[in-house]
Formats: sequence, C-alpha cells, structure tokens
Amino acid sequence: NIWNAIMYYSNIAKVDNKETILKFLDKSINKVKKDRNWTQSTTNAIATLIYSSNLQLCTTNKSDDYRYYPFSTWNNEKRNYSVKLSPKPNRFIFNDNNITYTTISHSKNFCRYCYTTDYKTSKYFLVFRIFSKPFRVLLYKFDHYGNFLQEVHIKLLKNITIGGNNWHPISHIKITDNKLNFRIYSIYEQKNKKNKCSYIQIEVKID
Repeated sequence: NIWNAIMYYSNIAKVDNKETILKFLDKSINKVKKDRNWTQSTTNAIATLIYSSNLQLCTTNKSDDYRYYPFSTWNNEKRNYSVKLSPKPNRFIFNDNNITYTTISHSKNFCRYCYTTDYKTSKYFLVFRIFSKPFRVLLYKFDHYGNFLQEVHIKLLKNITIGGNNWHPISHIKITDNKLNFRIYSIYEQKNKKNKCSYIQIEVKID
C-alpha cells in the first residue's frame, strides 16, 4: 500500500521509480537493530542423573553396524526438519514462517560441519551441539521468530561418568514443561566380537 501511495501522489506510475524508492528507504531507515550479545547470554545448566543402564551388546542384529544401534534407530524415526543448517557456514534456517537466522557474529563454538540435533517446542527452537574431546553438550535456544535467546552449557555432575570411545551420541530426547531429558551413549569397541554399549539418562532444566 505504501508503494501504491507513493506512486499515486508522485504521479510516477508509468516511469522508472527506482530512484524515488531508494531515496525513501534511505530517509526512513536510520538505524539497524543490533543482535543480542551471545556471550552475555551464555549460561551453565547442571544435569541430574536419572538412570544408568547395564553394559550390553549394542545390537542383536547379525551385523554390528552403527545404524542398528538404539540411538541411530531413534534418530532416524524422530528426525525433525523444523531447523537445519544451510550450505553457508554458521547459519540456521528455521522453517517456521520461513525465518532465517545467522549465527556468524555470535558463537565461536558453532561450526559449519558438526553433529547437531534439533528440537521444536511450543516456545523454542533447540539445537544441540556435541563435542567429543572432551565430551560436552551445548544447547542453543531460539524463539519462533528466529531470535537467539541463550547458549546453555550442559554440565555433568562429578558422579556421572561416561566411558568407551570419544564419540557419545545423544538420543531419546524428551521435553516436558521446563525440563529436558535425553540419553548419552557410551560405546565400547571390541576386536573380533560385537561392540558393547551402555547409556545414562539425564535431565536438565531449560527455563
């Protein structure tokens, strides 16, 4: 409507109006909204141990392939496409009203190619980042408008131990009220026989 009004009152409907529009934008937009400071919005959350499983075979399938492990099966079934990484580095694409939000100027912890899991709730887009050496979990929180809210470093209590190899996949993610519940798997690789796995189930407050 505003462009129709400009064209009508300026009597330029039949002429090139590029210069008029550029002048209008130049005078109207006099400041740019600054992104929220990522560092100041970084916090720690202490995880509580809910359950610790026994060590057992990772799969009963004849082939000892990672795709048959419980965490891989769960991720394939529960894959969520509401958030994804774009081909450009450090950029999230939110499929909620086609909002795109770029993280380049904020977190040094985020990378172009890394293992991530995303989750959409009624309030947030949650994106998980897993580090292997040493193992740690980061949680990025965004609202449904794509605005960054918080970077949460999930800390394990001293009595929570994880073993096996350096890769500890996360699965069985559940969110109820203001709590996040998920599993962390330990994989014990063995030569000439099937690998063994165990997992811990932890819970952390996200609000």
